[in-house]
Amino acid sequence: MRYLLMIVGMFLTVACLQGPPGPAGSSGRYAGPDEPLKIIWANIKNGASGVEARKQFEVFFQTESFYGIRLKTNKLLNHVASHQSMKGYSNGVLLPKYSYDSWITGDDMSYQLALNNSQIGKTFKLEVGTDLTAMDGTKLSEPYSISFTPEPHLRLAMIRGDESFPAGTSINVELPAQINTPNELVTDWRNVIFLRFNERILLSEVLKITTNNPELRIDSSYYQMLEEGKTMTEWKNIELTSYYKDPANPWGDNSFRQNTEYVINIPASLSDSLGNKLPHGYTINFKTGTW
Repeated sequence: MRYLLMIVGMFLTVACLQGPPGPAGSSGRYAGPDEPLKIIWANIKNGASGVEARKQFEVFFQTESFYGIRLKTNKLLNHVASHQSMKGYSNGVLLPKYSYDSWITGDDMSYQLALNNSQIGKTFKLEVGTDLTAMDGTKLSEPYSISFTPEPHLRLAMIRGDESFPAGTSINVELPAQINTPNELVTDWRNVIFLRFNERILLSEVLKITTNNPELRIDSSYYQMLEEGKTMTEWKNIELTSYYKDPANPWGDNSFRQNTEYVINIPASLSDSLGNKLPHGYTINFKTGTW
């Protein structure tokens, strides 16, 4: 009996120490069946252009640009009923099925454009129709759309693999540390500057790129392509090659000179294969070190 009274006393003590009931907990991660289906997040801002439009989803390959738009909803989606709810447009023209891939998983929607023609100046639009359906049967109340212009103009996109150079007409390039230790380099990188544009360039336009040093010039392969009757570059890359031969190492490969300043001039008149011109020219300055 004594032990029973002790247990009852302990129970009463704990009950007295309990605070008032807390607020009601969340009903769950997703909206309930009485709430409307909504698109609540997109990986890109509607109306974005240029860098703002590219930074979230652009991945460059040799000949293609992949643009992936990702959306999230407030409910789990019925992917069977919704699989045709997304449509893509380029400058107002509906994109054919072979030019994109789309899928729906849970509350996640993805639409990936895979286009190998020029994207310069084109505005893309993704539209989601009211046939988008949640697992509880609710549908999107009104169409949703998002537009962006990833490449408003022809531009210099990369220098020696670096996309982070500052925007402007004059660019100072600090070569990677390994350029100062040529023995550790792959031959192709010892004497080549790679420039990458966002579109293929006419071969006749490539020859407009000049330097302050006749040893650094457009790679001879471009002249050969012109002689073969080709009109544009095979890729979006342009190579400038240093043809300097170190007299102290006559059997070695060509390389840059040590402690030498180089300047590359890209004129604003440079055109791509469709006639798009740069909005401004570029002056690229860099200096080699000692090895």
